[in-house]
Amino acid sequence: MIAALGYTPTMTQTGPMATVSTELLLPSIHALEQLEPEVALEAYDGGLQILAEAGYVRPPRSGDDPMRVSYQSIIDVLENSRRVSGDPAFGLSGGRGLRRGDLGVFQFVTGTAATLGESMLLAVRYLPLLHDGARITLRESGDLVALEYRDLPGLPRSVAANEYVLSALLVGSQQALGFAAPPNEVRFAHARPAHVEAYVPLFGSELRFDCDHNAIVLPRAAMDLPLATSDPPLQIVMRRHADDLLRRLPHADPFVQRVRTWARANLQHGARLGALADAFHLSESTVQRKLQAACTSHSEIVDEVRRERAPELLADPALNVSEVAFQLGFAHRPAFHRAFVRWFGRSPREYRENRPRTQFDEFFERMREES
Repeated sequence: MIAALGYTPTMTQTGPMATVSTELLLPSIHALEQLEPEVALEAYDGGLQILAEAGYVRPPRSGDDPMRVSYQSIIDVLENSRRVSGDPAFGLSGGRGLRRGDLGVFQFVTGTAATLGESMLLAVRYLPLLHDGARITLRESGDLVALEYRDLPGLPRSVAANEYVLSALLVGSQQALGFAAPPNEVRFAHARPAHVEAYVPLFGSELRFDCDHNAIVLPRAAMDLPLATSDPPLQIVMRRHADDLLRRLPHADPFVQRVRTWARANLQHGARLGALADAFHLSESTVQRKLQAACTSHSEIVDEVRRERAPELLADPALNVSEVAFQLGFAHRPAFHRAFVRWFGRSPREYRENRPRTQFDEFFERMREES
């Protein structure tokens, strides 16, 4: 169970107080294990002291139930490790230390997806399990797709944290694919560092700095690559578990969660912005402003909820594709077809025909035959 340890997502004068799962520290601990014992121990003890001051009372270990600490304390731990190790690129080293299972439910739910594209879509949804002060967005531009990572406005900025997140995202994707393929481009929301040469062996691609967000840019065709770690039956179980954790997570932006809940209940009617504003007794501009502050928008939320709901509806053989499109709020079946191909790289019919059969399918089929 995820415990809070007293941190709440209240607003400060500088912005939101974000909380982070202690699972995020495990890759950096593996990186410390590669250092000289005396240096590693000093960095480790310093990190524990920082966490203790933040209210965390035991060392992070693989397999433990994750707990939450402030985002600032995670940055302080990374900066301490960078200072003690004398490695200005410790953020990169820490991210490269990622091992399978370090990131718990988030890593298993994304790693058991069928394709890289599906895995990234799941990362968009379940990132709050690791960090409720950041947002992942997928943006297509021609033949390229950018996996963008942004902290909420007002949160502290850190070169080490940017390096840590992007290196862990890249290493995690390569582990799931079973091979290392360099991205087309990597963007960083910090200035070009003096240790930029350390970036090249890991990213091996065009590097851009001083961007307004962090991002890994890949060819659109990479979204269709199958994951070596794909496990469809396990993925179904992990998504149910992840959804349950997400619902119980007290630190997710409450307004965004309310909008998501409303949108899911009103998809069939289009989940339009005007209707949302009326239901919340707010003006449309106020709704848009509140969502923008959380690094999202009404259209993005509706798109995400449709994307999540579509496979659930297609799993019901009693619904044809036109009926699924109607329940998702699409005025015409072709519009649903285009959206589905954009989400999953294949048509709704192909998805339904190739969807892995589970024990649940067999059970319901027997029930229908016997009734």
